[in-house]
Amino acid sequence: PLVIRNAPTRLMKDLSYGKGYKYAHNFKDGYIKQEHLPEELKSKRYYFPTDRGFEKEIKQRLEKLKTKYKDSI
Repeated sequence: PLVIRNAPTRLMKDLSYGKGYKYAHNFKDGYIKQEHLPEELKSKRYYFPTDRGFEKEIKQRLEKLKTKYKDSI
């Protein structure tokens, strides 16, 4: 999608590369509602963190974000 493309040149900016992109790190919790997947992929889940090591922390953070932003995810 154009919204996630880098726009280092004027031509790319004129072609709307990156237009409307929101940098998640600039928002609370490092999260912002953005959808860049095609419709047929939106409901698929690609990452299943385990209950071991650092993945356990990732899993907890993802669950916390899902609960906190349930109306916008």
